[in-house]
Amino acid sequence: MRIDREQLERAISQGSFLRFLFCCLLVFPGPATVAAPDWENEAVLQINREPARATFVPFATVEQALEGNVTNSPHYLSLNGDWKFNWVARPELRPTNFFETTFDDSTWKTIPVPANWEMNGYGTPIYVSSGYPFAIDPPRVTSEPPKKHTAFQERNPVGSYRRTIELPANWDGRRVFIHFDGVESAFYLWVNGQSVGYTQNSRSPAEFEITSLLKRGANQIAVQVFKYSDGSYLEDQDMWRMGGIFRDVHLYSTAAARIRDFAVRTVFDADYSNATLEIKPELAADKNLSLNGWAVKA
Repeated sequence: MRIDREQLERAISQGSFLRFLFCCLLVFPGPATVAAPDWENEAVLQINREPARATFVPFATVEQALEGNVTNSPHYLSLNGDWKFNWVARPELRPTNFFETTFDDSTWKTIPVPANWEMNGYGTPIYVSSGYPFAIDPPRVTSEPPKKHTAFQERNPVGSYRRTIELPANWDGRRVFIHFDGVESAFYLWVNGQSVGYTQNSRSPAEFEITSLLKRGANQIAVQVFKYSDGSYLEDQDMWRMGGIFRDVHLYSTAAARIRDFAVRTVFDADYSNATLEIKPELAADKNLSLNGWAVKA
């Protein structure tokens, strides 16, 4: 489209310059933009992750709770152990349909959970005292570094995990959550082929409710972990940089009405001789269940 000086002057003189400019924008659109992936988007920290809470597991009896051994709770199921595993050095090489229930993982090897994948023969452990193990280009972590850097080949390693489980029979009718104590550094979660959510933050737990996606019998859990994310810029410590599900994973179930969180505070008197223990619980319940009349006994 060719626009000469006479046309421009006539448009301005007739008071139609704004319409003229709008038409030009339609004819000459700006460059197309490609949405950044979640793990390189500082505006996305989580998708469908549960709010953070105090650390605790529900028990069936007061005696179990006082003993404090979570493995004795009938409402706790550890997912530690061997998982099917695939590792690639760059995100574009990762399997994109591995979470489907019909996916054939018979050729995949297994990896223990929890563990860093570098300690099991996948990728290179990197020690950095200061700086970053990838090219500095925030929020991106896959920009090209010097060829001598490990990250030139291992641009942002991705580990894909699969495991099939069966729920305890006494969990019927209960709400079910999956809890990850630590994953480096970002991951997506699927259950029975359905997307659950996304999270990043290597050193903090992450929980997702998966009740509606579960069924009786075998249930398949799939996790895809990215070693680096835009959050890695905040994890610049004097430490080894290693990826994977490196802390415990478990399921837990709750009743329809539950204590979702609690805060504990000790309030001292003026001379600090005595204190009052204050416990503030946060209750949660299914949408069709009212908490009116419920009480918490301490």
